[in-house]
Amino acid sequence: MSQKGLAELAEFMTTHLDAIFESYYEHRDAVNASHAARDRADLRRGFDEFMTDLIAAFKSENYLPEDYFRDMIETYLDLGKPLDGIQASVLVLQDSTLACIKQQHDEPVDQLLLKLEAAYRGFGHLRNDIDVLIQKIQYETFAAERHAIETQLTEQIKYIEEQQALMLELSTPVIQIWEGVLTLPLIGTIDSRRADQVMENILQSIVDHKAQIVILDITGVPLVDTEVANHMIKTVEAVRLLGAECIIVGISPQIAQTIVQIGIDLTGVITRSTLQRGLLEAFEHLGFKVVDVETTTVEGTNTPES
Repeated sequence: MSQKGLAELAEFMTTHLDAIFESYYEHRDAVNASHAARDRADLRRGFDEFMTDLIAAFKSENYLPEDYFRDMIETYLDLGKPLDGIQASVLVLQDSTLACIKQQHDEPVDQLLLKLEAAYRGFGHLRNDIDVLIQKIQYETFAAERHAIETQLTEQIKYIEEQQALMLELSTPVIQIWEGVLTLPLIGTIDSRRADQVMENILQSIVDHKAQIVILDITGVPLVDTEVANHMIKTVEAVRLLGAECIIVGISPQIAQTIVQIGIDLTGVITRSTLQRGLLEAFEHLGFKVVDVETTTVEGTNTPES
């Protein structure tokens, strides 16, 4: 846009700014309805701002569209204005400038032709540059919005994962019910992730409490398949490696039938039907004896005569 004739065109536009505006104002409805509805003073302010940048661009030897028109395009985007209004404005401005040039009857013909050629060329380059800049800004805006959405999604996924981890931890609570005795009541479906959490919690609790017995209560587990059964066996083996013993309680008739049907061998694994029986087994393992306490007559107490 620094080709020969553009500087002269810029000077002409500066000198005839009022005349160009009058023609522009007269044809403002060619831009869009909102543009046509602006009052004259407001339209003139916008016109002068744009012409200041345009004249400076025509005079510049190192013209860069971003230096002059980025702010205008970004303002249109921020206000939600249609971007085609910019190009429509440029076309009306081009026609207004050409009409003003053609009215210079005292100018030599060759000078008029140079100005007309410069105007066609200058405004042609201007429309192309603005198109390219609009696409660039739109891409940058899209990229920024996409990055913001991706960041938001990443944060949401992280939050969900943290909540899932917390829920998983809460769903596998290891409880010390007696010195050296831990129990882990399981409720709901057991998948591989939860099974891994179960083993991790049990092993860590054995170390923390110096436990000798772990009671794994699966009363609340509705289904035991091959994968779950294998996880239970691995948990028992891991507990034994730490010098403790694992008792599985709460095996329902349906689960017992399923384990037999799928061919899972629980030989060597201590199982009891209920948590109560599991506790009795644990106490026996620890050398305790559980007896019923009955009300007896304290020795030396007088009893009423019959």
